[in-house]
Amino acid sequence: VYVARNPKDTVVSYYHFHKMLKVITYSGTIDDFVDSFIDGKCIYSPWWNHVLEAWKQKDNENVFFVKYEDMKKDIKSVIREVSKFLGKSLSEKEIDQIAEYTQFDKMKNNPMSNYSWWKESGFKDGQTDFLRKGKFL
Repeated sequence: VYVARNPKDTVVSYYHFHKMLKVITYSGTIDDFVDSFIDGKCIYSPWWNHVLEAWKQKDNENVFFVKYEDMKKDIKSVIREVSKFLGKSLSEKEIDQIAEYTQFDKMKNNPMSNYSWWKESGFKDGQTDFLRKGKFL
């Protein structure tokens, strides 16, 4: 399962993530970061290469490619597609429950998805929101 997000949202999210980590001492502007992102000078970059590689594999039977924007638009449809891809049968109640638990506000408040356990060791002092907004720019 490969989840892709549009590059503008990805770079803004990634910039804020870099700013909050103790192990990364990034202090540049967002404009500087965008340049580094475009030039493939960020960790896990160049971003374009792995998204393109995943896109090229999207029709393989063992690859499920989905866009973050599609999940935001219609999560229940994506849940149905993922369950079918995984060979699992879900009831409408189960789909509703998964949709409920994957709402941004629920995930933002869930220690299993919000990285709150990283506050002491991974995030800089005062940096607490791994999940910031969950919106499109």
